[in-house]
Amino acid sequence: MNDINTWRWPFTNAETTEAVNLLPNVYGKIGGLGLFPVDAISSTVARVDIKDGTVSVMGASDRGAPPNQTLSRDEEGIKLVQVPHFPGRDRLTPDDIQDKFLFGTNSLRTVQSAANDFLAKLRMQHDITLEYLRMTALKGQLRDGFGKLLLDSYSLFGVTKKIVYFDLANDAVNPRTKTYEILRYMEDNLRGETMTGARVEVAPDFMDTLIDHPMVREAFYYASAGRNVDDVRKNFSYGGVTFSEYNASVSLRDGTSARLIEPGFGHAFPVGMTQGTDKTYAAPAHRMGAVNRPGSLIDVSVLDLDHGSGIEFDHQMNGLPIFRRPALLVECRKGADPG
Repeated sequence: MNDINTWRWPFTNAETTEAVNLLPNVYGKIGGLGLFPVDAISSTVARVDIKDGTVSVMGASDRGAPPNQTLSRDEEGIKLVQVPHFPGRDRLTPDDIQDKFLFGTNSLRTVQSAANDFLAKLRMQHDITLEYLRMTALKGQLRDGFGKLLLDSYSLFGVTKKIVYFDLANDAVNPRTKTYEILRYMEDNLRGETMTGARVEVAPDFMDTLIDHPMVREAFYYASAGRNVDDVRKNFSYGGVTFSEYNASVSLRDGTSARLIEPGFGHAFPVGMTQGTDKTYAAPAHRMGAVNRPGSLIDVSVLDLDHGSGIEFDHQMNGLPIFRRPALLVECRKGADPG
């Protein structure tokens, strides 16, 4: 079994998939916030049910008078959305192992140690892909690593994107009026959902300009009792809204890099929701053994190549992050309202 000529991958596809899924998530602020929890489905098409009922205030009438119908009928609809398929295929060969040392040691690498490192890197690639997808879903437009638009939630649900401009270069304009605009817009569009507040993930330049605004500086000075404070970028509350800087970029398939949040932008969303507004649908893998069975975000199949020439890993993710109430999303832009 230890002879390189007879070595075979000792785990089944299911065990390999489980091992990859058990590896720690190393990248993912959006997922770390509890957004877009995974919902395993048995179809490659996600069904999104829409119920937009209205509850009105009852009217008074004389005692003994015939009662009126008080509950309106819900308007229901169904949206069917194809779950994107993200396939990959990579190989681990003797050239990746022979004469290579374990990092930081004088010991030569083994096939098993190299495979473990390979699977960890594979998991990292899927984590970055999922984080990128979730961030684009928060923007209302799901995109892949080629920049291709996979789903426009605004178009799907017939919603016009809300944009709030923060004129932070104007010292006379109180940014609090803009945070209240965000909160009131979200509150007006809850339609039966609940929220405990709002959060905005912003680009670094947006955060710098915000905390340097004199009205924000004054409010923060009094809130901190004049004390010097450390880095506030991760969690800075002002005007009822929590701002957080998201300074991260990813590599796209064309070799370029893209910032998860473009300079001058921020993306606001409600927090404390209770009705599953945001989800990541996990569809079955494109394999015979997975047909019509609950999906797993990452699925790995392993093949021993002929004559001990290597191991081939066929891996795929079938995931759809979606924000099912895009009317609750707000795009924030640094600058004066052009209108």
